[in-house]
Amino acid sequence: MRAQPAWSGLVAALAGGTLLAGCQGSLTEPEFQPPGPALGAVADFECVEGSAPTETLRRLSRVQHRNTIESLLARFYAPDEVGAILAAAGPALDTRPTDLFADHPDEAGQRLFARSDQAFSEALVRADLRSAEAVAAEMTSSAPRIAAWAGDCAVDADASNDAACLDAIVDEVGRLTHRRPLTDAERAFFRREAYIDGDVVVTEGLAELLTVFLAQPAFVLHLEGDGELTAYEAASRLSYHFWNTMPDEPLFAAAADGSLLTEQGWGAQVDRLLQDPRAEGALRELLDEWFKLDRTRGLSSGSGPAYEALRGDLVYDSALDRAVDEEIADLFLYLVRNGGTFRDFFLSDLTLTQSPELAALYGMEPSPDGQPVTVPPERVGVLTRAAMLLSRSDLTPPGPGPRTHPILRGVFITRQILCDFIAPPPAGAVDAIEAVDQTTTSSREGTELITSGGTCRGCHEQLNAPGFALEEFDSLGRYRAEERLFDPDGVETGSVSVDTQVYLSTVRADVSGGVELGERLYESEMPSACFARHYVRFALGRPEEPLGADSCLLRDIDEAIDADRPLGEVLGMVVLNPGFRVRVSGGAN
Repeated sequence: MRAQPAWSGLVAALAGGTLLAGCQGSLTEPEFQPPGPALGAVADFECVEGSAPTETLRRLSRVQHRNTIESLLARFYAPDEVGAILAAAGPALDTRPTDLFADHPDEAGQRLFARSDQAFSEALVRADLRSAEAVAAEMTSSAPRIAAWAGDCAVDADASNDAACLDAIVDEVGRLTHRRPLTDAERAFFRREAYIDGDVVVTEGLAELLTVFLAQPAFVLHLEGDGELTAYEAASRLSYHFWNTMPDEPLFAAAADGSLLTEQGWGAQVDRLLQDPRAEGALRELLDEWFKLDRTRGLSSGSGPAYEALRGDLVYDSALDRAVDEEIADLFLYLVRNGGTFRDFFLSDLTLTQSPELAALYGMEPSPDGQPVTVPPERVGVLTRAAMLLSRSDLTPPGPGPRTHPILRGVFITRQILCDFIAPPPAGAVDAIEAVDQTTTSSREGTELITSGGTCRGCHEQLNAPGFALEEFDSLGRYRAEERLFDPDGVETGSVSVDTQVYLSTVRADVSGGVELGERLYESEMPSACFARHYVRFALGRPEEPLGADSCLLRDIDEAIDADRPLGEVLGMVVLNPGFRVRVSGGAN
């Protein structure tokens, strides 16, 4: 039978530096020292007292910018009117560049969260100005819309349209766009921007005033002074962390009366914000970017005769794609709100999916009311869920049919679950890869053939193992005992038994299957330490410093997870830490 080319996905990944194919030594043995300051996988952190973090000037992320405008509009308009204004201004808002995922400077293969993108460009500045102009135009497009935020005095021709009216407008809108009360100098500046005729407010002046408010640095940046944050700065940092938007009125009030900066007042606000439904968006963002769910290949994107033959009668459409994306975050949010722990999440036997398609893929009934239901035994733990498996599969290969990628699954476990360092492969690492006949060879056998020789073997023995343990799930995320093989026309050429037995050097234990893989990894305490790093990175909008300024915080979070403290409490530890309310710029101590 004609031999098929080596798997194009593996070759591309190797050529692009995605896979390790030439490192020396083990990735987790103490004597292995990767180049640079990379920390690699750890189970515990050592607290280094006295180090100060280096903070940079941060801008609003794309999500935060849109959310803040929406929150501002919601202060003045009913929901339908907010939606209408956003729809009209939407094309301008959408010109804001998408946030970039910068590479983590210390960890090969890791990336920073989107909210850490601090790139400034002419395109960004122009987009912010266009957005400000578009929103201002809509807010001044009619007398009712003006009156909603500026008051009746702004649209009346009588004596009430005077300096006091303008001052009230400037003070209120300025408080919201600056996320604090204006200073006297700022008030005088913005009052001049209203283009008044004497002391009379005119529509053109109000549009100009709004444009300046929505485009000025205090609106589009997280402006903070050095040292202890003011109450209003702390309120904004707290609000943008949990809600990705500006503070609400209770949080403003706590800043105004000073209670926010007391231990009791701060803790009460942390609990309130975390339990508020608005926290859902930020927590979903955390999960999406930690697990790289934004890279999940939708099952509905598969094509080809072999894909159709493997799919069978199951319905794979956009509704299933959404259910796959939402399952992990829905479970996490449920546990946060109901006192669950990181253990409950990582080793969960529950799902909240109401999707008939995803339930059918799992071989179970969906939740009838959005409450948690038990998954089949082979689905216990998050590593066995569809979202974790699909982004590491090839649904539209040039060869015979859909294939799993054990290497990519192993790389995902190594980088995202263990925070381990993976050195880039040497030049020419893929030159000697031999062809694999996919019509007769299993995914595991093919992977072993590709990676068993030369300098590949040492590192791939560790990288491949987690992927092999997950081979009981096919490229469509379904549980299987045998792997079905196909030719390019979708004709089944045979099947081979799935072998999930591996030695996991990370934990020095034999492992078989996804459930046992999750259990052994959790017992190593490396996933909890890795989560702590991801969460601190997400919360602070910068690379974490596990050997310096953030070491004590990371230790405390990791120990709280290991002690099975509730997830809500763990998530609050970053903002409850005194360092969250301090800013040190330019590396000053």
